[in-house]
Amino acid sequence: MDNPENETGGLRAARNAERRQAILAAARQSFLERGYADTSMSGLLGAAARSKATLWKHFRSKEELFAAVIDDIIAEFSADVSAALQPAQGLGYNLTIFCTRFISALRSPIGLATCRLVIMETVRFPEIGRIFDDRTTKHSENALRPVLERAIDEGRLAPRPIEEMMDVLLNLCAGQQHRMLWSDQRMEDTQTLARRYVEVFLRAFGIG
Repeated sequence: MDNPENETGGLRAARNAERRQAILAAARQSFLERGYADTSMSGLLGAAARSKATLWKHFRSKEELFAAVIDDIIAEFSADVSAALQPAQGLGYNLTIFCTRFISALRSPIGLATCRLVIMETVRFPEIGRIFDDRTTKHSENALRPVLERAIDEGRLAPRPIEEMMDVLLNLCAGQQHRMLWSDQRMEDTQTLARRYVEVFLRAFGIG
């Protein structure tokens, strides 16, 4: 027999999840269109939450809300990468998949808008640069760590810290991103860049 208390608790949790996603969607739109400085917690009332109590229940500050928005954006990329990676296909294949997906994410409309937001606002609000860097590194590392650890165990990569490897790979992939933010110059295609960055990475960390 069904437990009414469990049903009530489940409905409450579902409503809370829906409200949280509505707040995140409204905040994402506001941050990307208006900027960090011109987005206020009270300004999100009505569009995403009916009361301050509801809003503050989910997010205690604008900084916490921004971190959740960045998490939400990058989690979409991370899920896409994780679904595409195939450890059995080998190191080069998976590194190329990761780099291709990462560069494509940076070049997407939301990727460009997010990077512009962070670059423009970090001077006044250093915390958003830190949040963006931390979240990007964390999600990317979580997606690629199993592939790198397996390659180290198999003797295909030098036994260096995963964090060091990810720092190099992410900086390679993001290398031309700034040029895209203020130039209409045609960039090389994603696959060509991905293969080049994988070659550089393997020269730095590969064995044999």
